[in-house]
Amino acid sequence: MKAKFLYLLEELNDNYSDEILEELIHCYKEELIIEELFQENERTISALNDAPIEFIEFLASEIVSDFDQFPEIYFLSYEEFFSFFSEQKLNQLYNIAIEKANDEENGFYFVNGLKYLLNSSPEIALFYFNQIDNYVSEYFISACYQELDNYENSIKSAEKFLKEFNKTCEKEIENSDGSTTKFGELNSVVFSKWNTLNDLAYCYIRVKNYSKALKTYKISLELISLEDNYNINNNPNARNGEFDDFTIFVYNYLLALEKNGKFNECIKTIDFVISKYPKISFFRKQRKLYQKKLDDAKYTNSLIDNPLKPKKSFVLGKYEKTKILSKEKSLEDMIIEQIKHGFNVFNKRLEIYEDENIFGRQYYISSVNGFLDLLLIDKENDIIYVVELKRNEAGKEVVEQTEKYITGLRNEINKEIRGIICLHKPKKELIDLVKIKQNLELYTYNFEFKKVE
Repeated sequence: MKAKFLYLLEELNDNYSDEILEELIHCYKEELIIEELFQENERTISALNDAPIEFIEFLASEIVSDFDQFPEIYFLSYEEFFSFFSEQKLNQLYNIAIEKANDEENGFYFVNGLKYLLNSSPEIALFYFNQIDNYVSEYFISACYQELDNYENSIKSAEKFLKEFNKTCEKEIENSDGSTTKFGELNSVVFSKWNTLNDLAYCYIRVKNYSKALKTYKISLELISLEDNYNINNNPNARNGEFDDFTIFVYNYLLALEKNGKFNECIKTIDFVISKYPKISFFRKQRKLYQKKLDDAKYTNSLIDNPLKPKKSFVLGKYEKTKILSKEKSLEDMIIEQIKHGFNVFNKRLEIYEDENIFGRQYYISSVNGFLDLLLIDKENDIIYVVELKRNEAGKEVVEQTEKYITGLRNEINKEIRGIICLHKPKKELIDLVKIKQNLELYTYNFEFKKVE
């Protein structure tokens, strides 16, 4: 029924009437199969982005209601449907939906989260997705953390999502003809699960867990084969030597294979890629290196250096490729490196705190709407430390911030929690205040360069 839907939509755009709108809405709700719209991709994009405000208002009401009652519908229809809209049109849709939503309902939080993801603000999106009492929110929370390069927490959210999503995939849904189909067998659901697995594998690579990365890629390839992946994601308009969605996937998959010593599989995979992309010299060079690796057991150099960040299958806007490293981040990295090499930090033997829900670096605490810098544990005394880092100087306001994090974490961790504030130049008011706080410690840092005589 794509032809009817597009005809009505174009007619509504050219000759608006309430009767055409009503018929279009009926077609959308009762007859449209969204996958068919991809057969006329450019026509669909043009028609939807020219759609009048009355149809957008209808869609806004629908998505709020749908997200509130059955969030899994995102994978059934909206993930694909939203891909036809421009960022400008999606912003219009989300803004109207937010106006229509009850701010205590899941639909309100879902749409706000999607809006801020679209506008490259994953930090704000995290706040909204964390308010949702439904496992589907973990799908988006994982995406937010991945965009923030917080791979450990992205992994935890993705794993929680997949655990529940796999249960949902076993459920039967009724078709229009009265027959039933497993939720997980629907094409759009398979694609969403496949996409999540690939993002999860990429995050495993970033934390150097290559064994889990490879296992996850293998599961994804059981859902969508390499051939089907190519048919879906290759870009025929890419310039020679340019990586598209498919070659980015292959690059990262090869890295997982290589790190697990699967060089025969590397060659088999790369031969397939060369047959599709004969002009990309990178893969031809890699094949020679893999063959040498097989032929020479002493050849141990890494062949691929860094994973390529995969592109999102749903519309999240354009994200910055590089970020300027803040001084707080540099200090944070130095502390982590000292911990990794077994040195005491803050005069204690500390480790990064981790449980099934939390990895203690740039972790978002939803109850206080903030990111803590570090969460460390003294395992000998079973004490958790919230570490707040400031790049230069700070006053007593940092105490309030740290105590809020401690209070918020008590709802998530059943252990003693204390705070550490570390900065270059503490103000006197801060020093005096920390002295009377039994649960807080204050540290300064200095760097010196001395000439060796």
